[in-house]
Amino acid sequence: MNYPHLHSKTASIISNSPEARIEWMKERRWFGYPRAQEIIEQLEELLAHPRVDRMPNLCLVGRTNNGKSSICREFYSRHPLDENPQGEYIIAPVLYIECPGKPSEGGIYAEILRVLYERVIPSSVEAKKSLVISVMRKIQVKILIIDELHNLSVVGGVMQHQILTCLKYLSNTLRLSIVACGDARLPRIMRIDEQIENRFRAAVIPKWKLDKGFRQLLMSFERILPLREASNLHERELATLIYAKCEGTIGELAELLKSVAQTAILNGEEKITAQAILNCKYVSPSDRSKEFSEV
Repeated sequence: MNYPHLHSKTASIISNSPEARIEWMKERRWFGYPRAQEIIEQLEELLAHPRVDRMPNLCLVGRTNNGKSSICREFYSRHPLDENPQGEYIIAPVLYIECPGKPSEGGIYAEILRVLYERVIPSSVEAKKSLVISVMRKIQVKILIIDELHNLSVVGGVMQHQILTCLKYLSNTLRLSIVACGDARLPRIMRIDEQIENRFRAAVIPKWKLDKGFRQLLMSFERILPLREASNLHERELATLIYAKCEGTIGELAELLKSVAQTAILNGEEKITAQAILNCKYVSPSDRSKEFSEV
């Protein structure tokens, strides 16, 4: 049978068991929607930039669960480690870390070393910094991505300034670009030092609107949901209902559609309907906030 509403890869598994299709659906998928692709291109420009005294940096900002981490991980996956069998060290053009929940300068260095599988981490901050610089220079890092950098909001201004200064030091010393990722708190944090703020160009991921772009995104999602019948998610009634539920963030949209699709597979309905969306167990961000406020 032909399934014109599905991507060819999705159609190839559509005859599998319900359980197998559900597992396949839960795997990570990349959606190259226009804004995401624009940011990927900006990251590629950073990677291609020659090493100079003042390297360009990027501050990637967006709402929680709206695709920041997915974009960074997709870019990271496109530039994996090179084992470099003819050389003494691996080559890692892109390094991706997450800012610790309770950040400190030493904690940032320790996280870098942990990602690089350095099992013995020195105790002093200066020793950690020295080892980080040595290792990153040897493996030729060109871009350091630091996700969840808005975690700096949990520490005081002095510590924030200290950590941002350490990032500037790494960029200057190693001639690499820093990609700082975070939510709306991050720009305010970076404004504590005008010299640091001026080194970063902003890249904002806006909240989705109920427009043509959102409906095109729904069409892309439908192509990878392993349902045997077309749901026509992009049509006005369904698109409006879906948008109201996910509240304009791509992560929430993915969670909602996968939840409803799973139910449709298990009950044999094989498509997403308005009634299925209304009856699903998915809880919107606003409703989750209300639940917490009642505790």
